[in-house]
Amino acid sequence: MKTLVFKAWKDPVLSKVIASGLLLVCGSFGAWFLGLWPEIYELLLTVLELVVYEVQIPLWLIVVSVPLLIFIVPLIRLLIPEQEPRFLKYRSDNILGIDWSWGWSSPNFHNDKYSIRDLHPRCPNCKSSLELNDYSGQLVHCINDSCNWQWQQQGSFNNRISHSSELNQKVWNVIDRKIHNGEFKT
Repeated sequence: MKTLVFKAWKDPVLSKVIASGLLLVCGSFGAWFLGLWPEIYELLLTVLELVVYEVQIPLWLIVVSVPLLIFIVPLIRLLIPEQEPRFLKYRSDNILGIDWSWGWSSPNFHNDKYSIRDLHPRCPNCKSSLELNDYSGQLVHCINDSCNWQWQQQGSFNNRISHSSELNQKVWNVIDRKIHNGEFKT
């Protein structure tokens, strides 16, 4: 019997039911002991009278006001512009020696936060696209054959970046840190 009660008490739903029942029993006993039942009864009657109190409103007022309210609420939402976060203008930066550009996806049904989309690396020298290649031995290189830029930071980290996904994640982390610290420049 004792283990059954402890098991029920650890259950998130049953514990609340048991606690509510104990409060009801103790509160009722306390009200009876202190002689508060007449006051509680009067309070409940007063609340009931307020709920069923008759108010005379002309039918034409209801007929006019309900459609008007249905029309006004969306109109007010259209007139009050939503403030976009300031960081949405932050769309490019030089991170880890590479010029990065990206866009932002708005919150939607699947994601309740703004998120980075289309993260794209560019060469700091010639502004050409950079190719991220996990298999060539050179993770980042410029697609412009006449550009002599080479990424110097690949081996300079404690945890060497060896895959493009690790590089992208590190860039996302830097962008996230800059947004939350307010270090970003628009």
